[in-house]
Amino acid sequence: MADDSTRVTRMKASAALVAFGGRPLAWAGANPDPNIMRVAGGDAASSDGDVQIAQQQEAQQRTPTQKSGAAQKPPQKQEPGRGYGNRPQAEIEKGMTPVQIKINRDQAFRELTRQPMTTENAKSALPDDWERTKPADLVDEIKRAAERHNVPIQLLARLLYQEGKFGERDKLKKPLVMESTDKDQPLGYAQITTNTLNDLKRWARERGDTRRSTELEIYSPANREKAFDASAELLAYLYRFMDGSWPRAIGAYNKGRNFLRPWLNGAQGKKFDPATSKGKWTEMSEYLTFILRGATEDPTTADVYTFHEPNRDITRDRIYRPSVPSDTRLNP
Repeated sequence: MADDSTRVTRMKASAALVAFGGRPLAWAGANPDPNIMRVAGGDAASSDGDVQIAQQQEAQQRTPTQKSGAAQKPPQKQEPGRGYGNRPQAEIEKGMTPVQIKINRDQAFRELTRQPMTTENAKSALPDDWERTKPADLVDEIKRAAERHNVPIQLLARLLYQEGKFGERDKLKKPLVMESTDKDQPLGYAQITTNTLNDLKRWARERGDTRRSTELEIYSPANREKAFDASAELLAYLYRFMDGSWPRAIGAYNKGRNFLRPWLNGAQGKKFDPATSKGKWTEMSEYLTFILRGATEDPTTADVYTFHEPNRDITRDRIYRPSVPSDTRLNP
């Protein structure tokens, strides 16, 4: 009788502990009760009330999709960009404050800049050994343009290749347009429009750079060297205009500075909704991937000193060296 009363007392205490979030007591007598069975958590519990309580707690912790015996579906992969371009902007930003909107858009853009290049993308991207495999005169033209306007050489080369494929006919989907009456038509090797060229001329006159203004007056989109030079100047300007960010400068080169900067600053309306021009937004996302190639290093802190192991040779990719404009200095 003593053993039976002790067992009953322990069972009641165990059930009380489980009911209040504790673990059931294990029966440690000389003759273990065969009705005691293991439950989740590693301790022993009675097969009556406390087992039922434990099973109910486990069922409550289970999500609706985790039903017993049901096949578990893998979580859906979130597309980069936080839904911009795929869903209406107002739907994404519903309930956000102006500050939250700016933060969300900035993070969405950063996600687009960090997408690694796939094997399929690499087939149409500029090879890493382009300085050795491309014609020497072409390589020299790119380097001269980059050094004159203080833009990263690798970044400029990838951008020019993405724009006009260096004029290589076997790589182009269609021939480059060299002349057009449409001032918004991208022209030549760098795909610069007539309106953008006029902006470069006006900026040169405003800063009193008569030499540069004269050079741009005789600019021809069919002249590869001049096209590369104008592209480098535009990229240097966009770097300063977009608050010293190379990824933003690249996005503005493709999408347009009059869209990207206001959008990042929280501009509203159909005109600044990426879903309105989904095709161009997707194009910009791919454009960033081809040029940045999934880099995670922040351009604004790329040259900050970091400790490296002794006797370890590190060659920094020039794509992240901040620009210091020279003869094209302009404070937008």
